[in-house]
Amino acid sequence: MERAFPIPNFTRVSRPVNDARYAHIVNICTILVAITSPYWFIHLFDWDQGSAVSFEHTSTIAFLVVPALIAANLLILFTLVRRTPWLWRCMVAGFGLKLASASIYMIVAARLWSWTVDVYGYMFLGTRWATQVEMTGHVTLLKPFWATNFVIMLTGAMELVVGPSFAVLAVVYTLAAFWGQYLVFTAFRSALPRANHRLAAVLIFLLPSMAYWTAMIGKDALLSLGTGLVTYGLVRMSSRLELLGIIPFASGIAICFAARPHIAAIAALAGGIALIVGRNVSGVIGAATRLLSMPLVLGLTIFVGMNASSEWRINDLQSGIVRQESAMQDSSYGGSAFSQSKSLAIRLALAPALIFRPMPWEVRSWQAGLASIEGVGILVLFWRRRKSLALILKDIRRSPLIVYCVLFLFMFIFGVAPGIGNFGLLVRQRVMILPYALLLLCVPSQAEADYSRERTRTGLMWHNT
Repeated sequence: MERAFPIPNFTRVSRPVNDARYAHIVNICTILVAITSPYWFIHLFDWDQGSAVSFEHTSTIAFLVVPALIAANLLILFTLVRRTPWLWRCMVAGFGLKLASASIYMIVAARLWSWTVDVYGYMFLGTRWATQVEMTGHVTLLKPFWATNFVIMLTGAMELVVGPSFAVLAVVYTLAAFWGQYLVFTAFRSALPRANHRLAAVLIFLLPSMAYWTAMIGKDALLSLGTGLVTYGLVRMSSRLELLGIIPFASGIAICFAARPHIAAIAALAGGIALIVGRNVSGVIGAATRLLSMPLVLGLTIFVGMNASSEWRINDLQSGIVRQESAMQDSSYGGSAFSQSKSLAIRLALAPALIFRPMPWEVRSWQAGLASIEGVGILVLFWRRRKSLALILKDIRRSPLIVYCVLFLFMFIFGVAPGIGNFGLLVRQRVMILPYALLLLCVPSQAEADYSRERTRTGLMWHNT
């Protein structure tokens, strides 16, 4: 029954109760990034002519290109979010944290690991590939074209333009990862307008591991961009008749395939199922969306899946188990190794804990200790939202994006996690699924959404966006 009179204006609440908490987190991060900026910004340029690498005539280019890239991207960011001040503040803090993470990553790689990291290999081999192209005038495509070889060729191609500069290439990859996170958040905000967008922004842009592990030359930055495009394209296709959504979706799948084919297969399959079972726009528009977009997505899914299975030589369940065991043995090395003696069944049972590990009792180094603190914090958030999460899973079909998030998590956790036997590798690879796990924490259950809608109708509910 409609109310016969409106609620007086003095009862309206302009902000949620916990807005101040999010604002404090953003302010603290902004202050820390600003205070430390002289240190990490200068160290971005240390490695062009340092002891680890001996590239010449790149520092001048780096000092010109890096500030220009930063300024241009900040301008684009301001243009996109200037009408939402809280999001602008959060994303600027996340932008600075991402750049600081790139510098810290290089410092750790040089001083702690003596450049025995993938980053140096990509840079060194990319420089050699670029040099060969310059000398011969012919572009040699490395085979297979994807995975490590793709990153080498992409890095070498960028070096042909800007020179072999760690600073420039690190910033380019870092910006690619940042915009991937932006696309995930934008898709979430569009698909679920009554969700907790402030919490989502803080978790996506300011979570340390999300900022750190994708802020460098390598597959992780490309996967951040690729999965962001897939998520954005899925929401555009599922929310209204907008077939142009297939462009970012297919582009994201292509980027994921070039970096890690099995992740592309997971993303494509999860997206295809989400379009089929999720509750899209109803009526003629919804039917037209499904009729026109689903064949394209399913065809892309089949193509990617077949090529990924061929790449990993997985033809049936038994070959998949063999691949898991092989991956486990290959990654179980060093002081961060774990679960070497556990069976596949036990590893599958422990796989859902991927998001929270290493646990405090599994810590063997200070790096694992930092990861453990973050994991415990995420575990606390999940525990506090456990009832809402159960209700969300019970009504999973109400949004294709929720279906996609859950399926992506499920397939990665049980398809990839059991083959990881090293905490360093685990912490790095789980950043691919963290955005989707964290977004579920920000989704209201149907009851919460109905309550929010009623409160908004009566004028009592604060507006989240």
